[in-house]
Amino acid sequence: WDPEPGDEAAGEEDKIIFSVDAGSVTKLTWTCSGDTITMVDAGDGWMYEDDRDFPLDETRLDDMLNALSEITAGKTIENVEDLGEYGLEDPVCAITVTAGKTSELRIGDESGLGGQRYLSLGDGNVYQVDASLLSSFSYGLYDMVQKEAIPSMSSIRSFVVDDGTRSFTIDYHKDSGLAYSRQYTWFAQTENGYQTLDTELTDDFIG
Repeated sequence: WDPEPGDEAAGEEDKIIFSVDAGSVTKLTWTCSGDTITMVDAGDGWMYEDDRDFPLDETRLDDMLNALSEITAGKTIENVEDLGEYGLEDPVCAITVTAGKTSELRIGDESGLGGQRYLSLGDGNVYQVDASLLSSFSYGLYDMVQKEAIPSMSSIRSFVVDDGTRSFTIDYHKDSGLAYSRQYTWFAQTENGYQTLDTELTDDFIG
């Protein structure tokens, strides 16, 4: 019997079809957004294989490994002859994970059932799995960058503006007596002392 896409062979539902211990994974490769990305275990953390200095955000990688830790299938289509019928010859996403042995997972078309996609493990069967597996790997290289944290600027009292040709310092002074009105609180340092700045414009700049 050659099942059509969407048909399923009789079998146990929601069975575990793939599992891996995240701590044993030494290499992870995925092609899900055009580029092929490989991360390797460096012993004291993960690194991008092509550039060990790449600032990697390992939280996304942890999410990927967690998604691979246990994959269950609701339906199994056995002894599939044409993987192309399920979008698995040219998969939406291909994942290779090395943990002692190397395993390849291919994610194909939507199955027609809400929130599921076809998956191949190379064993001749096609499985219907939750589409969240694809979501966990839908990242390009620069989605993996560890971004620098910008400090809180809710209480700025002084800052320097430098446009490459000139530099000046702006200070906050409340009730300073430096201006005729107390509504002025921002001042630019000049050679002759302080110059009053428009409060609203300066606040907008800081914002």
